[in-house]
Formats: sequence, C-alpha cells, structure tokens
Amino acid sequence: MAENDRLRSILEKQDAADRAQVAELARQAMADHRAKERKDRVVNEWRRLYRALAQTVATTNAAMTGGRKLYLQPYNPDADRTVGDVIIMFEDKYSEDVQRKCVVGVQLDGTVSVSIKPQSKEYHLDIWTASIDQLEGIVYDFMELNIET
Repeated sequence: MAENDRLRSILEKQDAADRAQVAELARQAMADHRAKERKDRVVNEWRRLYRALAQTVATTNAAMTGGRKLYLQPYNPDADRTVGDVIIMFEDKYSEDVQRKCVVGVQLDGTVSVSIKPQSKEYHLDIWTASIDQLEGIVYDFMELNIET
C-alpha cells in the first residue's frame, strides 16, 4: 500500500511539473507574439517615416544647385537591436568611407536616434510622435552643420 501511495505522489508531482511547464511555454509564446507585434508596428511606422525622409531628400536635391546632392543609404548593422537605419550623406560611397554623414536609426522600442558626424550632434525622437517637420529638420540640420564655404 505504501508503494502505491508513493507512486501516486510521484505521478501527481510529475503532472504538476508538466502543467507548470506547459503554462510557462504558453506564457513565453504569448510574450514572443506580443514582441513580434510590437516590432511589426515599429517597422510599419519606420517605413512611413523613411518615405518622408526620402521625399525630403528628393525635394532638397531638386532645389540644390552646384551639382551637390544628398544620398540616402539604408543600413542595418545590428538587426537584432534595431528595426532599421539610414544614412544621409553628400557622397555616393560606402558609408564607412564618408566622414560627413547623418545616421538615423530606429530601435525596437520605437526610439529614433539621430547622429550627425563629424560634429557629434545627437538627439532622439519618438517614432510614434515624430512629425514630418521633425524629419525634414533632420535633413536640414545635417545640411546646415555641413555648409562648405
């Protein structure tokens, strides 16, 4: 009789452990699903903002004289941490070969980081509240900080 009680106790503990494992897997699957949904929302918003940046660059290029031109180069060195990056520069080269550039990156949490080099000007925007005027401002800040005389 004691052996049956012991076996029953072991089986009950195993059942409880199995239920806990199934519950943990379900929680993890739900967390992964929510993270993917958040990332998808950020990616979709970034696409909208990227189009606005590209339009600003195109409009600016049409207005510039003297053969100068801005280039927009998609760049994503760290796909695990960022949704996407884009580099704005005056030269059509690999970004590593260019010193004067503006890197706009979007993190998974929706933070838009702007870094203008070589002046080391940096600031952040929120992807959910960033306006078209602010995106135009990124391009204009870069141009203003890189006026050649």
